[in-house]
Parts: sequence; C-alpha cells; structure tokens
Amino acid sequence: MKKIIPLLAAFFLTLPIILTGCLEQKPKESILPNGLKVVTKEIKDTDVVALDIYVRVGSADEDGKNSGISHFTEHMLFKGTRGREPGEASRLIESVGGYWNGATSRDFTRYYAVVPKRYLDLALDCLADAIMNPLMLESELERERMVVVEEIRRSKDNPTSYLWTLTYKTAFRRHPYRLPILGSRQVVEKVNRQEMLDWHHTHYIPNNMTLVICGDFKTRRILPKVKKVFSGFRARSLPDPPAIAFPTESGWRAGKKAPYEPSERKMKFITEERDINQTYMTISFSAPGIKSQKDVYAMDVLLYLLGMGRGSRLYQVIREQKQLASQIDVSFLTQRDPGIFVIHAIGEYEKSSRLVVAILDEIKKLREELVSAEELARAKNLLASEYIFGNETALQQANTLGFYETLTGGLKFEKTYLDEITKVERKDIRRVINRYLDIQNYNVVILKPRL
Repeated sequence: MKKIIPLLAAFFLTLPIILTGCLEQKPKESILPNGLKVVTKEIKDTDVVALDIYVRVGSADEDGKNSGISHFTEHMLFKGTRGREPGEASRLIESVGGYWNGATSRDFTRYYAVVPKRYLDLALDCLADAIMNPLMLESELERERMVVVEEIRRSKDNPTSYLWTLTYKTAFRRHPYRLPILGSRQVVEKVNRQEMLDWHHTHYIPNNMTLVICGDFKTRRILPKVKKVFSGFRARSLPDPPAIAFPTESGWRAGKKAPYEPSERKMKFITEERDINQTYMTISFSAPGIKSQKDVYAMDVLLYLLGMGRGSRLYQVIREQKQLASQIDVSFLTQRDPGIFVIHAIGEYEKSSRLVVAILDEIKKLREELVSAEELARAKNLLASEYIFGNETALQQANTLGFYETLTGGLKFEKTYLDEITKVERKDIRRVINRYLDIQNYNVVILKPRL
C-alpha cells in the first residue's frame, strides 16, 4: 500500500491543473516604451482582479547608515499624492469592496490591490498615482515615523521576530541581508523628507519595476490603459550598485557592491535571555541564491523532506521519537543572493545541547546515505501540492509571478518550476546537503527564559 501512495498523490495533484487549465491563460509579458514590465494573466470566471507592482529595491540595497528607508518609504506611499489627499485612495478602494497594501523585503518592495473586476481601472489609477506621485508631507511623515518606530519595538518584543532578526544578523557578517527589514530605530527617528524623496527618485523608476495583473480581463484591452496611466513616468538610468557599508573589526567599511560572505566562516553560538517561557532556537546553514537554480530546486525539496509536515524527518525523530522539541520546522527563502537554510525549534533550554546534536545527526545521515525513493516522492508531492494550493487566488498568482520575475528577470522560472521539481533526484539531495549543510560550519542562536 505504501508504494502506491506517491502514485495516487501525483495523480490527484494533476487535478487542479486540469480543472483550472481551461479557465486560465498562460502569463504574458510586455515591456512599455519607458521600460516598465507588465505581466498579465487572464483568469476567466473570477469576480476579482489583483494588481501587484514590484520595485527592485529593499533592505539589501541599504547600509547601516540608512537601514529602514525602504520600509519607511513603503509606508509613505500610502499617505497622499499630488492629486489625492492622505487616505483618499484608501477610501476609494475600500468603497468598492477592495483593499490594498504594501510589503518590504530584502530584495524588493511591492504594492498590491485587489478589487472587483469592474473596478480594475480605479485600482490601476490609485496604484500608479501612489508609485509616481507621493507627497511625503512633513506632517504625515512625522505621524508615520511613530508607527514605524512602534513596529520596530513590537518586533523586538516578539520572540519569534527577534529570533529571526538575530539569526540573519549572525549568519551575515558583511552582506546587507544582515540588516533588519524594518530598519534601525536610530535611522527611522532621524531620516528626513528629502532623504526619502531622494530614495524614491533613485529607485522608483519604470525600468526598475514590474506590474503584474491577474484576473478576468483582456490583455489587449488593459495594456493601452496601463500605457496611458504610466505615460508620464520617465525611464532613467538604473542606480549603480549600492556602496554598501558593512562592519569590520576596525569599524564600517564601504564597498562597491553588496559583499558576498566568505566561504570559510567561524561558527557562532549566540545565547540571549528573554522574558519568555520557552526556548527558541535556530540553526542556520548557507544556501543558494536564485542564480544557482538547480540547487534552489533541490533545496526546496530538501526543505519538505527534512522539516515540513508530520512525515518529515525532523518532525518524526526530534519531536515524536526523542521529544526534544515541541515545535520544529525548516525555512529556506529564495533570494537574489545566496541566503540561509534555517532549522527552527521551540522547546526546553535544558534539552538544547541534545537538540542540536540530534539535528546534526539527521543531517549527517542524509550526507552519508541516499534518501529513499518513497521519502523523496512524499516531499516532492507535498511541495507540489502546497505550491498549487498556494496559487489559487488572483493575488497569490500575481505574487508568485511578480516574485520570480523580479528575482530572475523573466517568467521561465515560474513556468517550469513544477516540472523542474519532478526532475530532482536522490543524488541532487545529497549534492546540495554536502555543498551547503556543512555540519562543521553553521550558526546557532538561542533565546532562553530569563533565570
């Protein structure tokens, strides 16, 4: 019976593709004269349309002196434009039953809106206006400054958020991935309006953006409208690679571009006491960036094999058999530059040493022995299933298309993702484990209850 379960799962996983294939068109990519990329995906018989604008700037384009300016800028783009008072666009979108928001990451900033399909023009106009014409009034900036400072404070008080911030700071000694996305409180409290306008002027240019539209519409009809709305948006030279300032033993040092981490790094074990009831831990290893696409596919499968779902190795061994943690999971985020593969656990501090040893033992087993075909199939099926169900809505599909287009510069990665996942073999799992999950080179961060 166990041998046919993967076959049945693979069969059922094809059903969503078959059922939705007749209702969706393949995504199309166009480039406007000003350099703005426009990705459209027509989805028939849906009542909503999603718009998602990706700007290729995030916290990885910052340094210690302006940490948080990308996130603060994201907030300010919702605070009024030359043609609309603060809050006016939000009221318009909400009045038709829609919503809009923004998000900042390390590699990009995105702004999205979801509205009933008959209000596509309204959402397009509001998003374009916010992107091109933010006022950043002093009064609004001061009010939003307090909002962002409070967001930073809450993040530090939240053990999980703080743990991840500390994990990235520990794993990256030079690369700006070490900087928190929310930014530094000291920077946010001092950054002025002109600095934010300059940041916007430098990075918010059409040839540094991608607009994704998913829903029930016709591409041939919407493209002229997009072109008209963004007609006043002029292309400019892309910004030079940022002169990243990174810490050294003698102080801050400026570089021509984001520095890669040295291949040989000293392991770090960081422990901090917090007012918490449980111990929070991460073990982080190096991981590939988007340029190493074959490794990314294998690492995604390894993610599910090692720590996703009740059937994963770490869940079965660490939580169920040895009972060393009440929660354990694994994270790997595909990024522009090489990132980290993180194992996250919650448990008792007294078991921390045994927990680290047990996790490393499981990784060692995978380094020495090929994973079984059945176990590999389970991981691949689970990954494919979550990928499919994670792309059911128009906004989810816009998010996926925008994410991969922004990182790779095209649609091929997204189009072929599931096919490439099926090609991952047992030897690929061993290859990436040996390449990235070095049991002699990792970092441990622990937040333990205060004594």
